Amino acid sequence: MFADVKEALGYIEDEKISAVDLKFSDLFGAWHHLTVPRGSINERLFELGVGFDGSSIPGFSRLEAGDLVVLPDPTAAFLDPFWDQKTLSFICNVGEADTRKRYYRDPRCIAQRAEEYLIKTGIATRSLWSPEFEFYIFDSVSHVNDTNRAYYEIDSEEASWNAPVMEPSNLGHHIPPSGGYHVIPPMDTMYNIRAEMVRLIEEAGIPVRYHHHETGGPGQSEIEIGRGPLTKMADNSMIIKYVIKMTANRFHKTATFMPKPLHGESGRGLHFHQQLFKEEHRLSSDQAG
Repeated sequence: MFADVKEALGYIEDEKISAVDLKFSDLFGAWHHLTVPRGSINERLFELGVGFDGSSIPGFSRLEAGDLVVLPDPTAAFLDPFWDQKTLSFICNVGEADTRKRYYRDPRCIAQRAEEYLIKTGIATRSLWSPEFEFYIFDSVSHVNDTNRAYYEIDSEEASWNAPVMEPSNLGHHIPPSGGYHVIPPMDTMYNIRAEMVRLIEEAGIPVRYHHHETGGPGQSEIEIGRGPLTKMADNSMIIKYVIKMTANRFHKTATFMPKPLHGESGRGLHFHQQLFKEEHRLSSDQAG
């Protein structure tokens, strides 16, 4: 979003940003965050970062060597649309507390090192990646795993299991099992939710190719975006998953990226297209993985 720290601080001042939210990923791909109020936002925040206990983050450091810092990257920022106060989010690198050196278990560091290794080996000078985001949107999820009982129950207004339901109303627009691929409204009840997701994703600076209902009848959807470098697309992936989940929450629904949330229904994958280039020469055809 910004070329450097000076530009970021200028935007924060001009737009009267109330706080910055610092987001970073654990080794298993889950985002964590901490928030810095307006009075503590300055150049030192970007230079020194904010300390945290790495031993409390899954996959990070041991208790006796737990001190780490989050260092906001001014080039990886977006205006967070879900906060009541005007908040600017920064994706952060994780660093060692004493040296600010990149922390080797930080997934963002791993992506950056992979891009550096690609150039170092001479295999290619750059790679481009284009993910496809499949997910389910449900109306309710309940689960129990106690000493004496275990169950889960998921509901979706689109699901065929709701065909016999009479209350409060049932107009019969249900999708048969594995019959949701590119269905049109009124069977596709998620189109307005996806449209809002796409609007917010594009406001975050991420171009979207298209969105549609996927094969899974009980609310499976897909959003596909354009291509870009590995670390950039990893950042975009985290933003997109955040926007999808938070937008669903605004609509009083829940979105999940679980690989197989429903027995007997379509699972979901993270398909991506990849290309290798040496300067401007393409070394491979467009491939999906």
